[in-house]
Amino acid sequence: VTGVQTCALPIFEDIAKEGLYVMDYVKLIGSIQIPFRGQTLPLAAFRQWLTSKDRTERRDAFIAQANGLKGKEKELDKLFDDLVKQRDLISKKLGLKNYVQLSEYRLHRCYSREDVKKLRRNVRKYVLPIVEKIKEKASKNLGIDKQQLYPYDNGVYSDKTPELSIKPENMLESIGEVYDNIGEEAGALFKLVQKRKAIDVFTRPNKATGDICYFIPNE
Repeated sequence: VTGVQTCALPIFEDIAKEGLYVMDYVKLIGSIQIPFRGQTLPLAAFRQWLTSKDRTERRDAFIAQANGLKGKEKELDKLFDDLVKQRDLISKKLGLKNYVQLSEYRLHRCYSREDVKKLRRNVRKYVLPIVEKIKEKASKNLGIDKQQLYPYDNGVYSDKTPELSIKPENMLESIGEVYDNIGEEAGALFKLVQKRKAIDVFTRPNKATGDICYFIPNE
């Protein structure tokens, strides 16, 4: 199976159905509106509170987010169940063992399953000890016992974390300056992205979360 064969004609309808499930998920996540401190906010708007220096504020924001997702639990569970079954169906129709194999082909990965196993072993051996040290430093910086660090503490490393000095309305201009400093080609690319209105960084109700272009093909 090659990257081209993952879109073979016999499974076009199955792929289209998979795409509908993905879009339903994006729409559902974008539609979640959560009451918090006198406002009604989308999920993406909580980052400013999840990185707050005030731990109580972080905790309240985390709980509000969790409750917002809890309110959509049944719809999310059904979507994930449908998507898993659909992707497994596509994989089996292509003669593959499971969706893990299909996803590797779709992403045109140049490494093997054995390479992935080696990476995971190395992460356990080399990366996790570094993470442990970072957590220990964070607990000291925040004045919180390491055993008492909770998920809502993950977004902060110190209570002296500098605040963003750029106003939201000037953000794109500042990002453009960064790209200009990287080089002429990078600066030109960012200007093109802006001209074509292919960048949308501000949160609003019903906005799809995330996604950026992480590679640019030569063709």
